[in-house]
Amino acid sequence: MMEDRAPEDFMEIFLQPGECFFADADTRLRTLLGSCVAITMWHPKRKLGGMCHYLLPTRMDGHEPALEGRYGDEALFLLLRQARQAGCRPKDFHFKIFGGADMFTKLNGSRSRPARRGNDAAIGRRNIELAHALLEDLGVKPQSEDVGGMCARAIMLDNWSGDVWVRSTYDTSLVANRDLLLTA
Repeated sequence: MMEDRAPEDFMEIFLQPGECFFADADTRLRTLLGSCVAITMWHPKRKLGGMCHYLLPTRMDGHEPALEGRYGDEALFLLLRQARQAGCRPKDFHFKIFGGADMFTKLNGSRSRPARRGNDAAIGRRNIELAHALLEDLGVKPQSEDVGGMCARAIMLDNWSGDVWVRSTYDTSLVANRDLLLTA
């Protein structure tokens, strides 16, 4: 059995909020998440993959200028458009979902209570719900996910293997930091 290994020279791309990127096997994609959500996609045969990092589920103002990666529905559309330009079908990819933390919660001992009421406290949850709905509309299910909670996450997708590495940073008084590998 042949082992997947990192290419000697690979390009590393760091996605800022609102960005998406699609690339070949010689690429590693990284981002940091709070209430934002990242959707990763990876093609196991062609070793192509991508990631989008969105801040909000949908555009609220009703204007329809150029598509923006800040909004979940538009970000995934932009990523899928790049995959189609490479001759790939969405159903051939492995999808994973990350983020959507409740970053507006104050911790009080072992109990938590919302620091804010209304829309701010629900952004992470709404971002997660949208990710599930978008993938369901495509007729695919996420292979894995690490979502919700009250922690920031660092995400790294290795396009040569499809592995996604997650580092979650919890309040150390509650849970130790952890690393998680979600393999292809």
